Amino acid sequence: MKYRITIFAASVLLFACIGQVQAGGWLQNPEQGMVKFTTAVFSASDYILPNGFIFPISEYETLTTSLYFEYGWLESITLYAYIPFFKHISFLRRSKMGPADIHAGARIGLLQSDRVGVNVGVSMGIPVGNDDDKLNMALGNGEYPLYISMQAAHSIPFAGMYALLESGINLRMSWFPHEIRGMLELGVQPLEGLTLMLRYRGLRSLENGNTELLPVSAGYNGNEVGSDKLSAEALYELDERVGLSFAWEKMLDGKSTILGTSWSSGLYYLL
Repeated sequence: MKYRITIFAASVLLFACIGQVQAGGWLQNPEQGMVKFTTAVFSASDYILPNGFIFPISEYETLTTSLYFEYGWLESITLYAYIPFFKHISFLRRSKMGPADIHAGARIGLLQSDRVGVNVGVSMGIPVGNDDDKLNMALGNGEYPLYISMQAAHSIPFAGMYALLESGINLRMSWFPHEIRGMLELGVQPLEGLTLMLRYRGLRSLENGNTELLPVSAGYNGNEVGSDKLSAEALYELDERVGLSFAWEKMLDGKSTILGTSWSSGLYYLL
């Protein structure tokens, strides 16, 4: 069971802050999987321009409640979906609430062993959230982005340690710019039933959006958006199938984006 929790930790990453789906190097066994229920709070009071200048803004807050599913369809294919069924945004004494965009896809295994896991992931966004981006209050982006990635994980035979690396490109539609994404995660099990993870995530725009239709600095839907984030997460196993998760994420730097911090908690169940 300890090995399966390690696989779970290296497969399910933090979904709390931007609704960005990422998954790890190892696949689920056929007809096995998991479901995770998460509530996340994001708070920010600064905005960073493309030139790096930071200026204060009124408190920007979001509350997101989501479900994440993962299921081993075949030995070499794992299906997954991220469903943020409720999101509330508060900014400048205004608020907006409703479902946010869904992301669903599959991971195809290239190499799977107890020590090493390598796969290619393909996912697509499903625009169900309100995409009115006035005052950076969009619940969705109104498009069907295609995210193609590769993940590689390697376990270390000491205290349940592992390292996970991901690189991918997010092919956005319409006039939006494409994005390069990367992630590095390190995990360890210092105690029976407890897994700790430290994670870095980076995003860079290719700046190939249609600037006649898209302003240079327009928040989430801008042409020069970039970010560097550091996060930490803890998984605590209650029994063989049920556990709790607690996570924190901090925006370290970026371009055309809001600088803030996210806290989340969740409950997961292994199928």
